Amino acid sequence: MSVEKFQRWHGDLLGLIGQRLGAWKLQQLKCNDQGRKSWTTAVDKIMQSKPTSELTSREEILAEVKKNPKGSYWSHVVQHAANNDPNILCLLPHTMTIGPPHKHRSFVISTYRDLAVPECKVVGEVLRQLQPNLLLSVDAELSRDLLYAREPGSHYILEETDDQQIKNATLGSDTLLSMLRKTATSASPGTQGNDTNPFF
Repeated sequence: MSVEKFQRWHGDLLGLIGQRLGAWKLQQLKCNDQGRKSWTTAVDKIMQSKPTSELTSREEILAEVKKNPKGSYWSHVVQHAANNDPNILCLLPHTMTIGPPHKHRSFVISTYRDLAVPECKVVGEVLRQLQPNLLLSVDAELSRDLLYAREPGSHYILEETDDQQIKNATLGSDTLLSMLRKTATSASPGTQGNDTNPFF
């Protein structure tokens, strides 16, 4: 794969992760203090955090958030497969096959999104049995950094790891997942993003 193709693939992949995280977070914003969900509640929260210099109207925001109806599905994955850890949306394999050859089922990203709640619980149990350190191995702020596409303030270990070492690591191994941790425990001044944002 050429450098240009890799960069394009990498950018597309990060964009898809951002879309999943955005849909999930909008679903969280829909919940009011009584636990009821409505688009109005989400728009209220967005309007409260919107910079005063931003001229986007309430009607425009409402129209945009209504274009993203899949948030509840991703919320089921986060809640029931990952015990409310949104990092799971950054770690779902792009494609995989489950089951014996004569009865295998191919999974793509939308397969996870469309799972019913009982199926999400089964996926969560499988992850706990086969990959108990999946979510513990990566940086707690991974999903936040990818959602806002912001500079994390410190490098991820992956960025400073030799390419060959990455290739030699087993996919899904604790070694590879640990590369998704930051090399420093605190971010540098001015790179922390909008810490008052209600999205997290």
